Amino acid sequence: MVGDNEENSPSHEEEDDEDDPVSLASILRELKDFRHKNKEQFSEIQRNQQQTDVRVTQAEARIDEVETALGATSTLIKQLLARQDTMEAKLTDQEARARRDNLRIYGIPEEAEGTNIIVFLENMLRDSLAFPPETDLKIERAHRALAPKPAGGQTRPRSIIAKFSSYRVKEVVIRIAWQKKQVMYKDTRFYVDHDYPPLILKKRTEYNQAKRSAAEATVDMSARGLPVTVIPSTVDPYQRELQRLSSWQATPGDRTSTPPPSGTGPTLTSRLIQRPFIEKLREFRRNPPTDK
Repeated sequence: MVGDNEENSPSHEEEDDEDDPVSLASILRELKDFRHKNKEQFSEIQRNQQQTDVRVTQAEARIDEVETALGATSTLIKQLLARQDTMEAKLTDQEARARRDNLRIYGIPEEAEGTNIIVFLENMLRDSLAFPPETDLKIERAHRALAPKPAGGQTRPRSIIAKFSSYRVKEVVIRIAWQKKQVMYKDTRFYVDHDYPPLILKKRTEYNQAKRSAAEATVDMSARGLPVTVIPSTVDPYQRELQRLSSWQATPGDRTSTPPPSGTGPTLTSRLIQRPFIEKLREFRRNPPTDK
């Protein structure tokens, strides 16, 4: 009996511990502390969320202001660029008008003018263009182009710029020089042209290159290989002719050197080569004058 009581004693102690009010109170206290801590953490999360919302709202407002300012700045920059283009065009026009009385001569050897370039030009132009000896060309000033003097190995001399006091005399000189097509100073050929501003001279150079390339592209390409005649298309020729290449016909005669019959127009190859240069030439098309 005593042994049985000893064996049953631990279970009674466990039941006493479960029913102990001190243990239940500690559990409730821990639960309350856990709940209080969770509540504080949740409150802190809410405060952080509110602060984040405020910052996001402020950032959105600043971004909206920056986007508005950026749009206004972009519009202003476009207006300034357009105004700059207009001012550059006006400046180029004024520079071109200031150069109207000037004449630029290319090809005269260096130091051929001696010590008096005005007398040299008057005598040279009279002799080369067959002016009467008593003709007054009215050259006010003259000088070499403001570029470094060519070194010994360079054969291209600097151009000469002559300022005439009379625009009419200058036009007569350049017209006679162009009519002769080949003007000589001793054994050296020289060229006479207007004194263009640098921007206009650059555009003229680009235009001449595109024009020369377009002219070279018109050469019949059928001589390079098998000459063919492509049936022309009236609707979108560049696309339709590529689809209808199966309908080509060989021209009679030599299959390696005979050109296509006259009147058939340029071949597809030459037209495709010519197309980009034609588009390049369209960039130099003059705009109609506007009265402001």
